[in-house]
Amino acid sequence: MARLLAGLLASPSSDVPPLPETLGQWIDWPRAVALSRALDTEQASGQPAVCDEAPMRDASTQLRAGLQAAIFDAQAWAAAAPLPLADPVAAFAPLRQWYQGLQRKMAAATGRLRGGLRDALAQAGGASARLAELDAVMESVLSPREQGQLAGLPALLEQRYAALVAQGVDGELREFRNGVRSLLLAELDARFLPIDGLLAALTSQQERV
Repeated sequence: MARLLAGLLASPSSDVPPLPETLGQWIDWPRAVALSRALDTEQASGQPAVCDEAPMRDASTQLRAGLQAAIFDAQAWAAAAPLPLADPVAAFAPLRQWYQGLQRKMAAATGRLRGGLRDALAQAGGASARLAELDAVMESVLSPREQGQLAGLPALLEQRYAALVAQGVDGELREFRNGVRSLLLAELDARFLPIDGLLAALTSQQERV
């Protein structure tokens, strides 16, 4: 997503600090304690519960398809796509509202699905329950930062759009509009990374039972 955004905005990439250093800045004391507790929790003995992963996998597939369809909804896009108005801010306003609305929809829907997957893993017990606890802690650590960064994308896109309008380059404007959709798809992929990981864990747990 970072490379896509850099290309779309035509801005040079900046140096990114190592992940461990970044996480060290993000994790406060209460979350550090919760993370340590989750890592140190011993697996409970006994036979793990059987969890059918098929409904969760179907729900994930349907959700992803529905969100992708919303991104490519031709009618909604036609109403949101910026028109070449004299005021770039006014021209971009419908697209900003459409973009932010899709971001909120993605965040809410994937958050519910992720929570449901954690519940299923927790019911399985053992290593699966430990993974569910770890994911909950990591989401509490990373989600606020992630949401803050993603929330800033419309403003960056608006800046780029205003620059293109000032230059009067129609071809680049068309490329920009296509790039907006590509950026939303990249955000969708990023939001499904933990979901796909939890689904894989649920599948593995079912195969072991």
